[in-house]
Amino acid sequence: MEHRLIIDLRNYQPDSKGLRFEDFSDDLELREIYIGCHSDLAFDDVISSLRSNKGNIVTKYTRPSFKDFRIVWDQRKKSIRQ
Repeated sequence: MEHRLIIDLRNYQPDSKGLRFEDFSDDLELREIYIGCHSDLAFDDVISSLRSNKGNIVTKYTRPSFKDFRIVWDQRKKSIRQ
């Protein structure tokens, strides 16, 4: 299940690219990372960039669904709980 929330980022300073981010905390925790089916990101690069040692972040590759217009987990590729 995916949850989204709206955060007023006007109180946060933009980074060098003009983007604003809320830091992860006890109230905002990263649980899963989905690598897009057309992404050039290497799985190991994503895993090595994680700063959490809580052992509860799942990283998965995705692919288009065969039956409908959805993106789904590509179970043929590597998946890891970090």
